[in-house]
Amino acid sequence: MDALLLTTGQPDLAFGEMVQLVEAIARHLGPTSLLQHLKELELAATKAWLLSSSEVEGLIRYKPRVQKGEQQFTRGSFCFILKWQS
Repeated sequence: MDALLLTTGQPDLAFGEMVQLVEAIARHLGPTSLLQHLKELELAATKAWLLSSSEVEGLIRYKPRVQKGEQQFTRGSFCFILKWQS
């Protein structure tokens, strides 16, 4: 009986490489716990880090928007202040 071999044309990965790949994908997909994004926001606030709009969006999973004439955006218990860079 003939066996059918399916392949993607890609080289086979060793088990350790496969684990590393899966871990990298998991890190890219987002926080490992439901509250991890809040911990990261709290750390950024404590350290007074300036975050870009895209970094904030990545953490809160919502595009920050300010109303015309306003300079702050509130989401949950966090208030984000718009700061223009010149």
